[in-house]
Amino acid sequence: MLRSNAPKTPLNGALTVNIRFSMPYPKKYFRTGKFKGQLKPNAPFEFINRPDIDNLLKFVLDAGNKVLWHDDCQIWKVTMEKVYSLEPGTEIIVEETDESFQKD
Repeated sequence: MLRSNAPKTPLNGALTVNIRFSMPYPKKYFRTGKFKGQLKPNAPFEFINRPDIDNLLKFVLDAGNKVLWHDDCQIWKVTMEKVYSLEPGTEIIVEETDESFQKD
């Protein structure tokens, strides 16, 4: 799926990457009976279990090499979160650094 949404050629220059890892809710967070399939009111949003977020990040950055970017050394900023979701998946947003950005 990564390749199908990738640019035709890998991006150049400095990049910012925003990633959301959406993990599936376990059965224990769903109601039963008449309300089967609905989340319980106290179901958490934050996913604080394994896998560790740094391991997920490493996988994504390495998978993006020669597909999204030439090498993950181009990435200078990463924002990420690991959450529960009814629609599991990984959302990756890559932004090229504005050319008008000046170093101090």
